[in-house]
Amino acid sequence: MRTIIDLEVGQASRLDAWAKAEKVSRAEAVRRAVNQMLERATAPPGTGFGLWAQGDVPGSKVPPERDGLVLQRTMRDEWDD
Repeated sequence: MRTIIDLEVGQASRLDAWAKAEKVSRAEAVRRAVNQMLERATAPPGTGFGLWAQGDVPGSKVPPERDGLVLQRTMRDEWDD
């Protein structure tokens, strides 16, 4: 399916340079970018990295055992005043 998109001058030149380095057409480069964006947008809940890799529910608060501020306050409470 054909489509028309508007790119900024800088985007177009960077896209062309990337496509040339990968030895693919501009259209193929755009298809790959769209596929990558769609894969990220439709990733199953719980996928991620670092702090969020354990499957937290999107929109929920950080559990206290993972909250850096809670950990910091807990550690400081152990100090003598």
